[in-house]
Amino acid sequence: MFYPNNNSLLRRKSFYVKVMIALAMGLTIMVVTIFLPVNLTAAEQKISESKSIELKSRSFMPTQGLIPALHKRLSKNIRQGNNPHVFVQFKQGIKKEEKAKLEKQGLHLLSYLGSNTWYASITNDQALNFTNPARLRSTPVLGKLRWMGEIQVNDKISKKIREKGVGEYNRNSDGTVNVVVIFFCGYI
Repeated sequence: MFYPNNNSLLRRKSFYVKVMIALAMGLTIMVVTIFLPVNLTAAEQKISESKSIELKSRSFMPTQGLIPALHKRLSKNIRQGNNPHVFVQFKQGIKKEEKAKLEKQGLHLLSYLGSNTWYASITNDQALNFTNPARLRSTPVLGKLRWMGEIQVNDKISKKIREKGVGEYNRNSDGTVNVVVIFFCGYI
C-alpha cells in the first residue's frame, strides 16, 4: 500500500483552498458587477420617489420653489390679515429646533403628510422668500424648504365623493346629507 506523506496532502489541501478562494473572489466580483448598477438605480429611484407627494386626492411631483403668481396671492392674503394654508416640502427631514425657527419666520407646520411634506399655515410673508439668497443668509433654516404649493379644492374633498357623489345609503329621507367638516387646529 501507498501512504502519501503529510507534505503532499498539505500541498494538495493548500492548492484546493487557494482554488476555492479564487473562485469565491471571482464570483463575488461578478455578483457585485452585475447588481451594483441595479442598486444605484434603485437608490436614485428612492430619492426621486421621496419627492413625490401622495395625497388621497392625487399624486404629483412638485417642482422646486414657489410659483410667482402663488407668492403674490399668498403675500396679499397675509397682508390682509389672513393665514393661508399650503403644502410645504422640505429637502430632508427637519428637527424640532428647526421647526421652532420656522414658526418664528411665520411658517407653522400643522400636519405631516409623508415625503418630507407638511400641511402648513403662513402668518408672515418672510416665509415665502425661501429661495431668496439674502433671506437664506439671515435665516438658513428656510434653505431646507424645497417647494411650497397651494392646497387645491379637490384636496379638500374625498376622491370617492368627487367621483361617485354621495351614496344613497348616506342620504336622509328628505334627500339631504349630513356632513362632518374637520377644521385645522391652530393658525386659522
